[in-house]
Amino acid sequence: YDYCFVDAVSDADAAQFIRFIDQVQDEDQVLCEDVQRGLGTGYLPQGRLLRSQEQALRHFQRLVAEGIGGREDEGSSVATPDKMR
Repeated sequence: YDYCFVDAVSDADAAQFIRFIDQVQDEDQVLCEDVQRGLGTGYLPQGRLLRSQEQALRHFQRLVAEGIGGREDEGSSVATPDKMR
């Protein structure tokens, strides 16, 4: 990735930020791979959001569903195409 910083950001601060982002990316990759392996078992038809942890993602999904004329079932934790009719 390429990062751009304003001149006021020191090289040390930029390096610290990049290390942090790299760590988050590495952790996310491991989590996503684990989820995909779990979904591959066929036990669950789709992944679920943690309502207390992923409020921003849930909000974004609602905006997308509304934008394409769909709806999200109240009891669902994720907006899916089959629920957008």
